[in-house]
Amino acid sequence: MKPFLSIIIPIQNEGEKILDSLLSLDYMLSLSEFSYECVCVCPTKAIHSLKVCEKFSKITKYVRVCEIKGLGGWRELFWEGMHVSKGSVRMFLDPGIISVLKDREKILERLREGYECIIAVDEGKEEGEYKNPNSIPRMIVFKEEMIVLLENKHTSAHGRRSLFVEIIGFFLKNKIKVYAFPLTAKEGVKIKETVFERVINKARLLKVKREHKRIEKQKNSS
Repeated sequence: MKPFLSIIIPIQNEGEKILDSLLSLDYMLSLSEFSYECVCVCPTKAIHSLKVCEKFSKITKYVRVCEIKGLGGWRELFWEGMHVSKGSVRMFLDPGIISVLKDREKILERLREGYECIIAVDEGKEEGEYKNPNSIPRMIVFKEEMIVLLENKHTSAHGRRSLFVEIIGFFLKNKIKVYAFPLTAKEGVKIKETVFERVINKARLLKVKREHKRIEKQKNSS
């Protein structure tokens, strides 16, 4: 049976910590009235995390574990999860913010209102349509039919945050309506980045902002 919601969780070096996240996910989803599945995508090298997810999948029917070989960059984790999941709505979720699922009904309501993509951004950012890209998303939700459009884009980023910036930049460029939810302080704990990663991610975000301003300027002049 085709589930309504597919939650795709990219797993890397979380180890035992991922178990707490999966238990929270199990509780929140048990309160939902729609059908769902969870796909944990793990690279072979993350053997500890992989074992934790496999054990959990044996006691919860809706959890599946997908093992991929190679480096397990976020681009590979993203596309593997999208290809093996089956839901009408796909949620690609940073494992560190599982608690955002408490707003699952609110998130799905925004899709029903006409937004084509829903994201979660840092605390303090204004909630609403994502018109001014000032924050890097940590969750992306969209309907199944958006996958074909994204596949034509050929995402190239391998990093956790860089991939999100690239996808959202593509959506904004193609005038796809994006809605942003601000995370709470606890949910929005900063991800540790190297100096190089910070430079790369900031450059990507600035590129998205410039492109979006150009599109808005064209829209206003027409």
